Amino acid sequence: MSITIRVNGTEYDKFESAQCTIQLDALSNSFEIDVITTNGAALPFKMGDACEFYVNGVKKVTGTIEICEGDYNATNHSIRYSGRDKTAALVDSTLGKLSDIKPPISLKAICQSIISHIGASIAVIDNSTSSLFNDAEDLITPEVGQNCYEFLEALAAKRQVLLSSNADGNLVLTKSKETASGGRLQNQLNDNGNNILSASFSFNNTERFYKYEAVAQLNPIALNNGGETDLDPVVNQSGGVTDNEMVAGRQYIFKPAKSSSSEECKLRAEWELNMRKARSKEYTVEVNGHTIGTGKDEVWDINTLVPITDVFAGITAKMLLNKVVFRTSLDQADQSSLSFVPEGSYTTQISEPRSSTNKVGEGFTTFP
Repeated sequence: MSITIRVNGTEYDKFESAQCTIQLDALSNSFEIDVITTNGAALPFKMGDACEFYVNGVKKVTGTIEICEGDYNATNHSIRYSGRDKTAALVDSTLGKLSDIKPPISLKAICQSIISHIGASIAVIDNSTSSLFNDAEDLITPEVGQNCYEFLEALAAKRQVLLSSNADGNLVLTKSKETASGGRLQNQLNDNGNNILSASFSFNNTERFYKYEAVAQLNPIALNNGGETDLDPVVNQSGGVTDNEMVAGRQYIFKPAKSSSSEECKLRAEWELNMRKARSKEYTVEVNGHTIGTGKDEVWDINTLVPITDVFAGITAKMLLNKVVFRTSLDQADQSSLSFVPEGSYTTQISEPRSSTNKVGEGFTTFP
């Protein structure tokens, strides 16, 4: 098995199957372990035990056991353990009264304040280079009982930043860097180089629009304190973009969760367009093993661009690897599930549609 598990620092190999999931646009990576004990043996682990998952020697998930489910008969006990990394505390927790989040302040500092507020031990790695929230445009007022992750996600969206976690379970603030992967996926007729075992896809434009416009206001209290008295230009802030892949006549007007300037409204509208575009095209493949298959030991990694040729799905494109599930078991070969979204899905750059021979999945970018 190419997946190695360490529980409380000790390597454990008496499992029937295991899997771990890493995702770019969702906080908290996760894992599952299936164990069979015989002759009435006691449970090998307990709730709260620390787990580390390594894929081909590379650490991918660090978390704790949160769920234990099982069944048994006279001879065998089947048990499934599952858990998430440390950032699950942000996903699950709600806020109390906070008064120390005041602009000018960085998104990283806000995250650190929320983490300190709930008493979690989570480091914040900022790879986003996003600008500070300032007095004039941002009134940061978390509500008592508001979900921690939802509060941070709304602020992150304002700066077009993704909240994810790394192999140590720490919070990562990132933007889509879309570096090239050394791997390649294909399913072509009568080609010995095919490496896609199976695939599923869904292309759905019902949640996409031609026009996107964000309508907001600046913080009138902060501006008033700064000497600004004319509120008309303050309360009328808006910015919009169009998606030229869609037909005119469909529009989406919305209010951002936080106060915004017109410039930020435009960026938020671009972000909304690209997020909806990403979610409208779902493509997942199953492949053998956990490595990219180029003779190297490099495992598949999120936030990388992978060239894909799938004649059945009508895809000839470089797509962004958004989610990876690594699986291993005693009775089956190692496999990986790879989920993709279109290139540029998490940026504020809107690409004009290019000509393509795709019969299904129109709008993907053709690669050479």
